[in-house]
Amino acid sequence: MKNILIKKWNKKGVSNIIGYLLLVAIVIVISMIVYQWLKTYVPTDAIQCDEGVSIGIDDYNYDCEDNALNLTIKNSGRFSTGGYYIYGTTSESEDIATQDLSPYTSLGSEGLVLFDESVNAISPGTKISNFFSINNSNITRVYLIELIPVRYQEVNNKNMIVNCGESRIRQTLTCSANITAVCGNNIKETGETCDGTDLNLQTCLTQGFTGGTLSCSGNCLSFNTAQCTSITCGDGTIGAGELCDDSNTNSSDGCSSVCQVEFGYTCAGTPSVCTGFGVFNATYRNLSKDTGSNPDPNNCHPNQGCHWWYFTSTLSETGGTTGITVNSRQKCYVSSQSSFCDPIRTSFSGFGTNIINNGSQITWSNNYIYTNAPPLTLTETFNGTDDNSNFVTTNYTFTVSAL
Repeated sequence: MKNILIKKWNKKGVSNIIGYLLLVAIVIVISMIVYQWLKTYVPTDAIQCDEGVSIGIDDYNYDCEDNALNLTIKNSGRFSTGGYYIYGTTSESEDIATQDLSPYTSLGSEGLVLFDESVNAISPGTKISNFFSINNSNITRVYLIELIPVRYQEVNNKNMIVNCGESRIRQTLTCSANITAVCGNNIKETGETCDGTDLNLQTCLTQGFTGGTLSCSGNCLSFNTAQCTSITCGDGTIGAGELCDDSNTNSSDGCSSVCQVEFGYTCAGTPSVCTGFGVFNATYRNLSKDTGSNPDPNNCHPNQGCHWWYFTSTLSETGGTTGITVNSRQKCYVSSQSSFCDPIRTSFSGFGTNIINNGSQITWSNNYIYTNAPPLTLTETFNGTDDNSNFVTTNYTFTVSAL
């Protein structure tokens, strides 16, 4: 009986072993079939983007107030592209772009902006614009964007999107307000060349003319130079910006090399005739109280509170172009009690002469004033003619007191 049980157990063990072996064999066969199928679907090497794929940001405008970005993308490579991945940074300290910006444009999702399904729509040299309205309360500002071009390529008879990571580009965004230019408000705004009176610091001179009045065109897109002039100094005609023109560009003849009237001259007519005139100048110095002898003891009595002052008077011709003949002089006084003038005098014995050569001067060292009612203000006036018969006049003024 015992032997019969052992034989039955041995037969059952062999059957189990055979079953396990058959199961293993089936698994191996199935694995080989799946492997062969996967080999036809998965490429043996990583998918590479064609060399020469490239895009660039041709232009952009980022309105920080509305958080709106307008990108103009240009295909700058040798192959057509289908779109791009776009990510950004939302902090100035970030350097790695991780924020997906694709949901904020009509052509994007999941990081990818596609121009057309299954087609490389943007050929080399072509531009396309995308508008991003970043209406997310968690994104207050985008500081940098990163774009990676993609294109459709045939892989194992399938049209697949290929990531061209070697051609990624980065762009730091500068904020600009979204300003709509209004022509006619006298404010030059973005897109305008000028606006009314706001000429953007431009003049006829900056536009290449020599004078005249620059204005802005009615559409604010250009300058109106109709009132600008081009003049030539030395042609005998007084143009805009010229004060004289004596038909030459010599200096020191009254009309300078840039057609401006020189100091000490007057110019008139066309062509200009310039005549030197005397530049008359009177000054005083060395005012000294109660020094030396009493200049007029018959009228100035010290025991009655009278004081006198000596001073030096100088008459000069500073133009250096013509002499002056001094014809008259007069002293006028203003005190707390009265105002009066001495008679007009034609004597210049104190100066020694009344003739002042051009560029020269004459001096009277003992000119004087006295009063018993200080303070007293003196104004002394001198009149004359220069050598070209021009009337000239000058004066000086000062105040003296008893202190």
